[in-house]
Amino acid sequence: MKHVTYADKNLMVGDETADALIAYATALAVAKTADSVQINALGTEGEPVVATFLLDTGAPLMVETSPSTLDEPDNVEVTEYMTKRTQQLTSPKSVAPEDPSSSDDIEHLDFM
Repeated sequence: MKHVTYADKNLMVGDETADALIAYATALAVAKTADSVQINALGTEGEPVVATFLLDTGAPLMVETSPSTLDEPDNVEVTEYMTKRTQQLTSPKSVAPEDPSSSDDIEHLDFM
């Protein structure tokens, strides 16, 4: 488990989810875009909570390790989502340029 600190709130989530959250927040900041995600967490008293994080260039987010032995909240879907989006933002698919000579609708101009 890891502590996630966002503004003045401190929550606990699983290691993989916390790492995906910070990686996704970083990728969003670099791309100068934003997103929000809902994460199952444990509050300060160990109670289950659902937290919505707004992730943008100014998100006050920190993740730190914890010696907690509590069971991690289930965040499989949101962790997969954040991991996939992080990969898309950091390794966008390249697009091959079209070959202009193969297009029928391009006018060919002779410069003389």
